[in-house]
Amino acid sequence: MHFEYVYPDPDTLFTALHNYCVKALQTDLETEAKVSCYLSGGSTPLPLYALLARSELPWQRICPALVDERWVAVDHAASNEGMLRKHFSQQADFLTQLKGMKTGHTTARDAESACNELYATLPQPVSFCLLGMGGDGHTASLFPHAQGLTEAFQTTSTCKSLTALPSVVTGSLTERMSLSLAGILQAKRIVLLFTGKQKWEIYQKALHCSDKAAMPVSAVRQQ
Repeated sequence: MHFEYVYPDPDTLFTALHNYCVKALQTDLETEAKVSCYLSGGSTPLPLYALLARSELPWQRICPALVDERWVAVDHAASNEGMLRKHFSQQADFLTQLKGMKTGHTTARDAESACNELYATLPQPVSFCLLGMGGDGHTASLFPHAQGLTEAFQTTSTCKSLTALPSVVTGSLTERMSLSLAGILQAKRIVLLFTGKQKWEIYQKALHCSDKAAMPVSAVRQQ
């Protein structure tokens, strides 16, 4: 089932989204000893993370993991894992449970097996997957016409390396590790978070776009 929620202002949006995520985790933990969740990087979800970081959740029973990652060190300013660790710095259990994608391998492609082995250890179910959407129609690191995109749509593996075409959106950091389409769809709940009129128009196009390589978010939305 699909639901669309439109909010009049950011505060209302992030309060509602925080309540939704907390309720999803609490509901699943009623029947499971541990659960996991997939969290995105970028600036858009930061207000949500600020709220979650102050929530009284049993983080020792929740295993957060990344939706995608730039192939940079965790202490790099562009690291999604580094951003999460910074925003949840007061939650020791969160930091202990957090699973990142960046490994010691030289390239993301070389790390695919290790990343998939790590993600196979995540407790099930994946309570929710929080996705964003770019102005180019990408989600996670499924970028338009990226090298590896076709395989990311087709593989049954959870994680897939990709190399995006350089653009204003990607910047120079085009080498990525990402959840595959199958990895995204294994989550019980998929949340696509975006703000602004421009992205609303992109989202509307994604509802009916037949060229998923040009607008990868449509591959998620058209399920």
